[in-house]
Amino acid sequence: MTQSEIRALANVWKFDGTKCMQTFHEISKIEHPHKGGLTHCIENKGVGKKYAIWFDEVMSNWVDMPSLVNQSKPMPHRIDACYVKDENIYLIEFKADGDWERHKDVYWAKFHDCFAQLLDRDILTIQDAQARLFYIVVSSTRIQYSEKDLSEAVSDNDKARMMLSIMNPMEDYMQRPWKYSEILPKAGLRQLTAFSCKAVYTLDRMQFERYANEAQWS
Repeated sequence: MTQSEIRALANVWKFDGTKCMQTFHEISKIEHPHKGGLTHCIENKGVGKKYAIWFDEVMSNWVDMPSLVNQSKPMPHRIDACYVKDENIYLIEFKADGDWERHKDVYWAKFHDCFAQLLDRDILTIQDAQARLFYIVVSSTRIQYSEKDLSEAVSDNDKARMMLSIMNPMEDYMQRPWKYSEILPKAGLRQLTAFSCKAVYTLDRMQFERYANEAQWS
């Protein structure tokens, strides 16, 4: 998104367009990096230099956080970034590692709370979400697929063939997994597409870079 596009959307969605505008690199900052480890999920180049909405901060604008604290109520879970392209809305969460199962409940809770706010503020209807809302979870580590990540509709022979292909980082399965319905998003996130969004993708940062380029994000 361009900075002017974010400012224009901020007027419609009612958030601080200056404070809530950052690059993907800045948004993907790792809060507690390991010593000598990555400080950001996305590097400061390529897609990392593109601007997006810092949705964590938008949610802080929308929700009366001090009131929740005073009432000893839990804080809402917040997704890192939001990107809008034409009619499509992309909610994007960055994670430092690929431990999908350990974070499964977090992915669900973050999507649920942000989805609820989009509906409550009349930014989306459920029908809109089913047609043009996408959820992307990005890991800084290379994704390793297992047999349970492949659709049960695929035969055993096809699974074996796919597993061999997936082990090769140059195969299109690894380059563009979103093009293959046989590969399910990790952590059981496909279930969200039954009601709440059009598609869910779990990508590593190289796949995310390729996805953004193919989608012609500015």
